[in-house]
Amino acid sequence: MGFYYLFKRDESSKAQVFLLTSYGIISSAFLLILVTIWHYHPVWGEWIHRHPESHLSEIVIFHIGPIHVDLLTVAVLGATALFYTLAIIYSQMKLRILYYEMERRDIATLSTQLSSTHRFLGSSRLFVVEDPSPHAFSFSRITSIFSPTVIDTIVVTTGLISILNDDELEVVLAHEHAHCHNHDTRYAHLIVTLRALMRYDPVLKLFENRLNFHQELQADTRAAEITGKPRDLAMALLKLMEFRAVPMATNLISGSSQLTILRIERLITMVATC
Repeated sequence: MGFYYLFKRDESSKAQVFLLTSYGIISSAFLLILVTIWHYHPVWGEWIHRHPESHLSEIVIFHIGPIHVDLLTVAVLGATALFYTLAIIYSQMKLRILYYEMERRDIATLSTQLSSTHRFLGSSRLFVVEDPSPHAFSFSRITSIFSPTVIDTIVVTTGLISILNDDELEVVLAHEHAHCHNHDTRYAHLIVTLRALMRYDPVLKLFENRLNFHQELQADTRAAEITGKPRDLAMALLKLMEFRAVPMATNLISGSSQLTILRIERLITMVATC
């Protein structure tokens, strides 16, 4: 029940729920294929016929009107639920480790100064870490399954601060905060975890890329609205394209260079219409 707080009902969240549901359908279908092969395999199938009690599809658990729910269906759904539960637990464990690592490396004086200067960050936790690579990303984790509190976290590196001016840094922070506000970060790591477990899904991969691009556009728009500085975000993206960082959770630069250029062109259009 605690994971309800990870699933809010905005447009982007609905798309991500669809993606996660698709992963569940694929994993269920995969399990059904395995069970079917098991039933009709020349060796295993012969063993099943000698042991009729192993026909899970013939053991009816309960009825829903004319529908008979057999043990095979329950087993497949249970295995899928277990798969999802383990993926969620693993994802949250990784995020907890990441959070405490960023907290350990945080330069408290810098992060406190930036948080007090940029009030729009609200309750989001800001960490500044020593790293020459210009990098900004955000993620969310829950503190507990039984009394859940979502902690939205934004991380920027000293390398990023060194190449951006104050206005560019402000709009980058607003962009990352927009991901937290839009609940993008509450799904991102779980989706990455499921994708790692289920590598062969070209259609879903295409959908996921499109979803990520849509999220970046939404975050760009909100950041421009908060700060009124779309030009500075475009300049920050141009600078970061020269120092392409390794993607983590929700990253400021994600997708191909072509998609980043499309974002920059869109921001320039926003400047022209202001």
